Order: sequence, then C-alpha cells, then structure tokens
Amino acid sequence: MIKTKKLLNSYASEALDLAKVLYPINRSITGKGTHQSLKILKSELNELKIKSFKSGSRVFDWKIPERWNIETAKISRLNGEKVIDFSDNNLHVVSYSESVKKQMNFKELEKRIFTIPKMPNAIPYVTSYYNRSWGFCMSENTKKDMTDDEYLVEIKSTFDNGPMYYGEYYLPGEKKDKEILFSTYVCHPSMANNELSGPVVSIALAKYLSKIERKYSYRFLFLPETIGSIAYISKNLETMKKTIFAGLVLTCIGDERCFSIVSAKNRNPLEEILSNVITKKAKEYDSKVKLYSFLERGSDERQYSSPNVDLPISMFCRSKFGTFKEYHTSLDNFDLVTHKGIMGSIDALITAINLIEEKDYPKAVFPCEPNLGKRGLYPLIGARKKSDYVRNIKNILAYSDGYRDLEELSDILNIKKGETDEIVLTLTENGLLK
Repeated sequence: MIKTKKLLNSYASEALDLAKVLYPINRSITGKGTHQSLKILKSELNELKIKSFKSGSRVFDWKIPERWNIETAKISRLNGEKVIDFSDNNLHVVSYSESVKKQMNFKELEKRIFTIPKMPNAIPYVTSYYNRSWGFCMSENTKKDMTDDEYLVEIKSTFDNGPMYYGEYYLPGEKKDKEILFSTYVCHPSMANNELSGPVVSIALAKYLSKIERKYSYRFLFLPETIGSIAYISKNLETMKKTIFAGLVLTCIGDERCFSIVSAKNRNPLEEILSNVITKKAKEYDSKVKLYSFLERGSDERQYSSPNVDLPISMFCRSKFGTFKEYHTSLDNFDLVTHKGIMGSIDALITAINLIEEKDYPKAVFPCEPNLGKRGLYPLIGARKKSDYVRNIKNILAYSDGYRDLEELSDILNIKKGETDEIVLTLTENGLLK
C-alpha cells in the first residue's frame, strides 16, 4: 500500500512529466505518432508489449483503416505569409486529411475550415477517419483575420497498408483466472486531459502494481479508441469472457473537477469500490463522484459492454468527456491538467485496488443446484425441516455469482461473517465454488 504522500506525489509528478513529453506528438488511430508514443510509454514500462493489427483487416462489422502519416499542412497568403501551420499545432489539420496543393478562393476554402465561434481562441479537433476528405482547423479569431480573396493551401500526407499499433501490459497474480482490466487510448493529437491523462495514470498504476503481491491478475491496454478496442475484443473475446471480472476505461482523468463514473451494463465490483472510496474521501479529494448510467456512455466502455461481449467494465474520469468546455480543443492543455488532479486520480484508483485485493468473490461452479448429499452436505433421508446450516449453504451457492464478496453475501443472507467464511471454504474444498 502507498504509505506516504511523498510516494504518491512522486507517481503524480512522473505522470505529469510523461504527459508533457507526449503532448507535442501527432497521434491518430494509425501512423508514426501513435507508434512513437507507445515506444515512449514502453521506456517507462519495459514489459509493455507493442503489438499491431494489419490495416484492412475485418474486425466484427468494421475494417481497420489504412495507415495515415502527414508531413505538411498549411494555409498561406499569396505573398507567402503563413496563416496556419500544422508544425505549430497539430490540431490545425483535420485528422486523416488527404493531400492537396492549390490556390483557392476564400469562399471555397471556408467550406473546409472548422472553428468554434463561441470559443474564439480555441482550435477544434476534427477527424475524417472513414471518409476520404481534407480540411483545416483554426480559432475563430484567426479565421476573422482571413480577409484576402485567394489563399494557397497545402497538405502532404500518405496512406498505406501499414499496421495499427497498440500496447499491452500483463501482470499475473495468484489468481490467473480472475483478471482486472484497465483500458485507455493513444490516438488523439495534442490534448492533455482527453488523450494523455489516461495513459500516464495507467503507467503509474502499473508501476505500483508491479511492486506489490497480487491476488488478482491485471492487464493494461493502450489502444486507438473504438477501432482498437473492437479489434482487440475480436481476437480475445473468448479468453476475456472467462477471466475478466472487473475493469475500468481511464480517460479525462487529469483535471481537478468532479470525479465521474459511467456504469457498466453489468455489475462491476471495482466500480462500486471506487465510488465508495471517493464518497468517503470527498473532503480529501475536494470532489464528490457523479454517476452516469450506461445510457450516457461514449468511450470504449461502450465496446466492452456491447451485446455478446458484456464485460463488467466501467468508465472512470474526472470531467466526463463531452461535458467540459475544453473537450476536443486546443484549450485541453496543462492549464486544465494539473499535478493535483492527476494525484487525486491515482490515489483514488490505488485505494480501490488495495481494497479489491483484500476481497474474495466466490462463484458457483455448476449450473443448477449441485448434489450436496453425495458430499455429506445435505441429509440423505428427507425431512420436513432442514437445518439453518443447509439453508445457508444453498443460499450462498445461489448468490455466488463472482461479483459479490463475502461481506455482501453475509449482509444479503443475514449470516454472521465468520459463518459465511466457513461455508465458502467448505464449498470451495468440495469443488462447488471457485
């Protein structure tokens, strides 16, 4: 367990420094920037494995798009004066823009320019992943200064069948068949909260977990959002359904605003523990927790809880995606993401991990009611009245779904904790619980 604020402060400082290193890199769902970012993450976590899916591969109802790399994107006046340049801010180009080089009338060019009129200093983040197109993003103030009739535009980019990269880090525990998943994404350009807070907090958690004895196994995924999680699930679904019993998608986790959880469609014990942790430590964090239903999903939790997948994985952040003004703009920077915000998130997550490590979640082995009589756990000669002990055995079996811990079983069934522990041990030794 983290015993000192000094150690927690160190994790937060390292995470913030790492985010600042990653910030300038142009990432997308494919391309050199994403690969470069994963290599930097691996330098922090040597056991992180960089893997890939091939462009063009079918993954369920999707197709992994071509790899996109960009060299140049700029708008200039006819006298050569620069208006905007991708090299100054990688949000200036619509992600996945194809090449273009020509002189254009402003009225025609304006159709390809994206701004946020209500936020005149902000550059928006815009993509065109699955529709070949091109465009530019700039502040509304910059656009207002474009008073010339003609402009020179240039985008130099390439598309090929190169790989879509992702990262995976696995930490085995005592229980290889009980796995907790942390998933985050590495596919957005320079945005500190929406993009970088999730990966750097994940690295901090992985470092912490690597140093403690673990009852459960842990897996960390660093994926391109949506297509990455879909691709990973398509290749690993059978194993995931057998082993994962809890998990979180981590994103938008670096600001100092209210903690937020988007619930999984199915019950998630880690979500419940984390919510309780924040509620109990609200004064320390200077933040409560806001709970959203699965109906308000929007990140990769929607893939993990989708039909025929149905994994118990929730989304955890501070300001929920789409609810804060800086979201998907150039204002998502290190004025928003702070040491205090990151440290609070790391503390809440590690506290929740420590608590779940102390718990057991028994699960019944057999469908239907098992034969207790042949194991000496049920009277073989029928009687009108069965003992409380037999009734408690049956009830514990009925409620042991792998998501209720021993304390909750005791509360639900009104059994003393010591008796619950004894019965669970007996049923486990008899091969009826695992």
